Amino acid sequence: MAFLRRHRSRAFVVLDIPLLFESHAQRNLAGVIVVTAPAWKQRKRVLARRGMTAQKFRRIIHLQTSDAEKRRRADYIIHTGTTFADTQGQVRRLVACLGAKRGR
Repeated sequence: MAFLRRHRSRAFVVLDIPLLFESHAQRNLAGVIVVTAPAWKQRKRVLARRGMTAQKFRRIIHLQTSDAEKRRRADYIIHTGTTFADTQGQVRRLVACLGAKRGR
């Protein structure tokens, strides 16, 4: 957690933890943001990565908490199944919301 110590003066810190719920790391966080996309879009994006195969993708999905469960357990959700501009807008609104909460 040296990263958190180095950034303790920040209003908030965002961590990218792919296996957050599987490792139970959410217990140590003030909030959880889940980034989600429709299954077909997620599959398309992942399979476009170099070295990724359908078999590897199935294995990864099998090991992870389901998207529906992640969304259920999230404090905030960002939907990335639309345009980049829409996703940017969601992120900006969330940052503003979190900043406002911190200022209370």
